[in-house]
Amino acid sequence: MKRNNIFKLIIPNTRTNIIAFSVFIIGIITGSIFIMAINTNDKSLVVEHITKFFSNVNSSDYSYLDSLKNMLSLNYFYVIVIWVLGLSILGILVNIFLTYLKGFIIGFTTSSLIITYGFKSILAVILYIIPHTLINSLVIIVLTIYSITFSRYLLIQIFQKKDMKTKNFMKKYLIILLIAVALTLVSSISEVYLFPFLLKLIIKLYV
Repeated sequence: MKRNNIFKLIIPNTRTNIIAFSVFIIGIITGSIFIMAINTNDKSLVVEHITKFFSNVNSSDYSYLDSLKNMLSLNYFYVIVIWVLGLSILGILVNIFLTYLKGFIIGFTTSSLIITYGFKSILAVILYIIPHTLINSLVIIVLTIYSITFSRYLLIQIFQKKDMKTKNFMKKYLIILLIAVALTLVSSISEVYLFPFLLKLIIKLYV
């Protein structure tokens, strides 16, 4: 019984789940294709940026504290914006776009790594995805699912005058926010401290 309650907390609506996951996957696919479509000069800039990042990680100038601040700011921006927009009807489209954008960035980054370093970048791609990108992605997708569901409840309640028990759902929505905040902290720390540490172990393959 408890397991079913936990499942319902995470996955409130099957149709909405399919929409959120589909948008995210489309984002990954288009991000992967986009790197192929850009011109040679832009592609060179991407390669230069990635090469510089690997060099910085391997140097003593890498600032963990600054990186953590930047990462927390970016990740919490996503979390708070999606959650707040879920409280309004108009937020549905923006949140769908943000979910697509998250997938696009992941697809673009992984494809850029492969284009820059070839198949030897597979290890770096795995380290990039697991665990911090995976955690961030799940947080964004679940938040999007809840924001769409909450907005839909508001629509039904306003225009169809039905009691959708939004107060009860709001409690779940707050719980999801707290979980998202905690997981985002974990993923940000992992990205800033664990990812560079593991990357240094294989950095000789790339620089």
